[in-house]
Amino acid sequence: MSDNDTGPYFKRILCKAVSSTWDAVFANRPITIILGVIGACLAIYLHRRYGGQSSEQMNDALVSIAFGLIAYGVMFAVVFLAHFFYLIPKRMVHDAIAGRDAATFQLDRFAELHPVALAMDDLQAVYDEGERLLGAYYVEDSIKPTIIDLNNFQARIRTSARSKAWGGLITLNDLKRLEDTQPDENFLRLKCRFQDAGYLARLSESDLAIFDRLLLRVERVKELVSKIEQRENEQRGEESILDALDELKALRDEGDVMLNTFHTKGVSGRKPTKSAVEGYISRVEKAARRNVLRVSPNEWSEFQKEWPKQDAYEHVVSLAKRGCFSSNESEVFERLWDRVERLKQLIYRIEQREHRQNFTQP
Repeated sequence: MSDNDTGPYFKRILCKAVSSTWDAVFANRPITIILGVIGACLAIYLHRRYGGQSSEQMNDALVSIAFGLIAYGVMFAVVFLAHFFYLIPKRMVHDAIAGRDAATFQLDRFAELHPVALAMDDLQAVYDEGERLLGAYYVEDSIKPTIIDLNNFQARIRTSARSKAWGGLITLNDLKRLEDTQPDENFLRLKCRFQDAGYLARLSESDLAIFDRLLLRVERVKELVSKIEQRENEQRGEESILDALDELKALRDEGDVMLNTFHTKGVSGRKPTKSAVEGYISRVEKAARRNVLRVSPNEWSEFQKEWPKQDAYEHVVSLAKRGCFSSNESEVFERLWDRVERLKQLIYRIEQREHRQNFTQP
């Protein structure tokens, strides 16, 4: 360990030791101790001047104060040494171990909950290593990657890409593409940039062959990372659509429950009021406007239309004959029934559209 390393460590122990010793010996701020000593000296002086104390008694009191301060100093030194050489280092080691254990637990927990994120970090690190190896070709006098470096890099690519954590994010075609050594248009374009800049002018045939394989491998990894990120975004979009559909279905069920209250006699106090129905309709429209649902203008226009009056009228007449609600409540029922039916229609159309898209997707 160098002097630069021991300096901060020594300073930390010194500060902690002084602070802990002061708390143990005095348990007060320095200003409190100083004021206490000044107060004791003032008391001795006033007693000598106005209390008839002799000069010898005053000297004895001052000597007692001095010996008391010396005793406190000795005690402070002993406690300080104990803290400096044993207690503080031991406490710092204990805190470091506790912090390490906590960090290890968090990493293990992260690995358990987010295996794909860790696999992506590893694959990204592999790509960064490839970029670092390619960076050697930008400097003329730098040491170029050897065949051993290339083989180690390719081994890391295979290990990272074949991790079980990927699940369906990496397919067999992706692994086949990763091993493909056939130069493509993108590879040729990148190689031309290196040649035009003069970075490959002094390379031997063997070094040039290593460069070709290395560049091709780095581009394959870059392509794979891009595919994985795209598939993750698509999965998150699908999950968002499912969440939005679940919200619409929950509102549909809530509407059915509200409608059922109109089918029972003598429970008018439990029936939804006009303001409650309007609030429900506002929540339905807000949920149906979510961009992730991709509701078309035609679908939205259809959703806004009123349901055919004849269907609603038949329900109203049937319930009125049974005495389930009064004429004042019929308007509320019609409004609620209209929106719930339109919501069911919209949910059906969204599900059919998603089903067709999933079916036709390659």
